[in-house]
Amino acid sequence: PGGTVLALYLRQNRMWGTLAGGALGSETLTLDGARNRFAERADLAAQSTLGQFRGYYTVALPIADQLSLGSANAAPQGSGYLTVTVGNGGSAQIAGVLADGTKVSQASRLILFEGCGTEACVPFFVPLYGKQGWAGGLLWIAPETRTVSTDWSLGWLVRWEKPGMGPDGFSELLYAYGGYYSASAALAANYVFGIDATSATYYTSAGWAAPVVYAAQPWGVPVDVSGNRLVMARGVKPVLSGGYYDYSGMNCAMTTWSFMAGTGIFKGKLNLYFDYEQGGVLQHKTLSVPYAGVLTPLRDPTFAAWPTGKGYCLVPETDPALSVYRLKRSFNVVLMDAP
Repeated sequence: PGGTVLALYLRQNRMWGTLAGGALGSETLTLDGARNRFAERADLAAQSTLGQFRGYYTVALPIADQLSLGSANAAPQGSGYLTVTVGNGGSAQIAGVLADGTKVSQASRLILFEGCGTEACVPFFVPLYGKQGWAGGLLWIAPETRTVSTDWSLGWLVRWEKPGMGPDGFSELLYAYGGYYSASAALAANYVFGIDATSATYYTSAGWAAPVVYAAQPWGVPVDVSGNRLVMARGVKPVLSGGYYDYSGMNCAMTTWSFMAGTGIFKGKLNLYFDYEQGGVLQHKTLSVPYAGVLTPLRDPTFAAWPTGKGYCLVPETDPALSVYRLKRSFNVVLMDAP
């Protein structure tokens, strides 16, 4: 009745079409899909193919491109992550966290476009922020390598939109890399942990922004295999010496560490420090910052040199002018193979 027209075409196991007119105005939406042969248990060929995809996958979502939509410059710098579980009937359960701390989950399907190669895709799409924003993309699984990626070489990435309240909005394009996850692969190497929150600031009572103590950011902190666990080097609290704080101790950010070997997900907290003089007196401020990420020990060779673990940390914004937006600045977290 509204004038919107769905043109749908069917051919064997494929379907495609367009949605246009009416409330869409001049915009035309395209659709593509396939019959779910995996749901037919009597289809032995389909069940054999499904066996090549069934399992649990971890996927990192690092930034490919970003745009802050307002003066708050709120576009996250960190990396979110997804986990994908492909099960019977071609079911696909997606769960994860985006780099601003927003949790996402979706029941999806594994779609095999017959005649278009061996890969199959899991569509990812979730409405966010009161349905004012969204995140979505096609996650392609290669059965030969059990890796996950997007068609990034053709410009297809994961898109993340947050209109926000105006100055705090952003738009990002994200890579997706990862693959089939096993605890044994994750525990096959030692790692080093690090973050990059160099642009983090703390607004003083005098109304100016103090920079983060660069030397106190955790970087190169050992995370070693111990049995069926990954264990981080214990923190050494900074001490006041000669009128200044000494940050030379290993893990002086007092980083805590929790790792779930069965899922590949790691998380914890760390301290960021801000030292400045006010009224001739040294001020030492500490912000406790949560972080989280995921290990992707198996990934496409294109991303082989990228960190095995990727994540984000969230630093609370202390600028009074931005308090209404309740911003938490997202910065990059990495877990790299130890040299």
